[in-house]
Amino acid sequence: MDATAADSTPLHIVIFPWLAFGHMLPCLELAERLAARGHRVSFVSTPRNISRLRPVAPAMAKLIDFVALPLPRVDGLLDGAEATSDVPPGKAELYLNAFDALDAPFSAFLDAACAAGKKVDWVIIDSFQYWAAAAAHDRGIPCVLSMTYSAATSEHYGVPRGVSKEVDHDLGPSIVRRFVLTFEKCKLLAQRTCFEL
Repeated sequence: MDATAADSTPLHIVIFPWLAFGHMLPCLELAERLAARGHRVSFVSTPRNISRLRPVAPAMAKLIDFVALPLPRVDGLLDGAEATSDVPPGKAELYLNAFDALDAPFSAFLDAACAAGKKVDWVIIDSFQYWAAAAAHDRGIPCVLSMTYSAATSEHYGVPRGVSKEVDHDLGPSIVRRFVLTFEKCKLLAQRTCFEL
């Protein structure tokens, strides 16, 4: 993207991070940086998470829309558990089930955004939303897999090999399988790094 908004046509970018503050906060910073360049951003999360984010800079507020998708209710998961920090040990599977149930509401949001003439130019997602990558792909919207951990971490752990294609329908795909499914539908992979690397 160009350094100034005057040099480019403003884009509509949807950002949908994993529902953990270590993912949401860097994505909020990215939303502000994109808005500072004149692009419109739809930042997708749950109502409680949105209410707990820091306020955006006033100059950027008119270009950042917060899209609240209520986290579907799952038996056994505490009410109000909308971020990973709200989920007690042993309840992660229930949380993933609730998160995966955002598939239909997210798809409906994309449909409404496209129908309202607010063309979505890019969708930026985390590695857990394989269904969001598929929704963007199915609508012809290019998708970016944004990895909030550093490039050094990726180098340390390496590329997943021999990932099972099997899905346990009670638990959903494994974390590694989620990454692979997401990666397969994305046009770009964006990863944080620092100048020292």
